[in-house]
Amino acid sequence: MPAVGRLALLTLGGLASLLLAEGVLRAIDPYRGFGAATEHTWYRENVAADGGGFVLDAEMGFRPRLGTPDYGRFGTQPNAYPIDKRPGVTRLLFVGDSVVRRGRIVEALRQLAGEERHEYWNAGVEAFSPVEEVIFYERYNAAIDPDHVILTLHNNDLRSSHIAFESEGRIVLFSPHLPVTRLSPWLFQHSRLYRIALGLRAGRRHDLEALAVEVRASLARLQQLTAAGGRTLTVVLLPILAPRESWLPDERRSYELEKEMLDSLGIRHFDLLAPLEQALAAGVDVQEVPGDTWHPSDAVARRFARHLLDAGLLGGVAAD
Repeated sequence: MPAVGRLALLTLGGLASLLLAEGVLRAIDPYRGFGAATEHTWYRENVAADGGGFVLDAEMGFRPRLGTPDYGRFGTQPNAYPIDKRPGVTRLLFVGDSVVRRGRIVEALRQLAGEERHEYWNAGVEAFSPVEEVIFYERYNAAIDPDHVILTLHNNDLRSSHIAFESEGRIVLFSPHLPVTRLSPWLFQHSRLYRIALGLRAGRRHDLEALAVEVRASLARLQQLTAAGGRTLTVVLLPILAPRESWLPDERRSYELEKEMLDSLGIRHFDLLAPLEQALAAGVDVQEVPGDTWHPSDAVARRFARHLLDAGLLGGVAAD
C-alpha cells in the first residue's frame, strides 16, 4: 500500500478512536468538568432554560431574568424604595455573589444603621464572579444612580465569567479554572476531550494568578465607572469562615492576591478577617450551615456589620 494510503488509514483510525472516546465520555458523565471547570449543579437541577429565573447571556454567560419577583428591571431585589432619590438619603448598592444575595450582612447593616438616612439596594447574584458583577452593574444596576457602591469580595471570588449553555431544557453552568478568554466556550460545551486537555493545562486547579489579572481589570473598570458617576466605591473583603490555619493553600493565596489588587488599585476596602477571628475566639457559630465556609451566619453577620460601621463604612458618604 502506498505511503499516502497508509497515512490516510492511520488518520481515519485516529479520528474514529477520538470519536469513540468522545462518545464514551459523554455517556459516562455528560456534565463532568474533567479538571477544566467546576459545574454549579444547582442550576442544571433547578433552572429551566425557557421561562426560568435565569437566562443565557452572550457576555456574562448567564444572568438573572429581570422583571420577576426575584429581580426588578435594574437587576436588584425588589424593595419598597421609590426610584426617585430622596433628599438627604444615601442610596447604597450592594454588589456581589451569593453572600450578598442572601443578604445577611446587608440586613444587619440596615438594622444597625437604620433607614432614615440610607437605602439598601441588593444586586447580589448566586454564583456571579466579580467579572460578571461589574458587567451587570454597568448594564443594569448603575441606572438606579447609587451614591455608594459596596462590593463584597470573597476568597473564592478569583473566578472568570462562566460558561453557560442549554441542555435538555436546563441551564448548565460551569466555572472554568482558566480565564474564559483563554478557551473556547463552544468547544468546552461540545467536547469532553477538549475539557480534559484544558484540565491538564490548568493542572486541574484554578489558575489563580491568571484569574487575578482578569478580576483586577474588572475592579479597575468598576473604579472608573463609579468615579465617573461621582459615586463612592468600597470593597468588603470577606475571608473563609474558618480558622485561618485551616484554610486550603488556594484560599490563602486568593486572599493574598485580593489584598494586593485592592492595595495596588487604591480602592477603599475593609477586611473582615479581624472580626471573624474575634467571633471564632468567642465561640460564635460563624457558618450559615455547618461545613459551609462561604456564607456567614446571622450572628457573625451582625458582628461584621458592627465592625464595618465602627470602621466608618458609611461615614462621610452623603447623598447627591
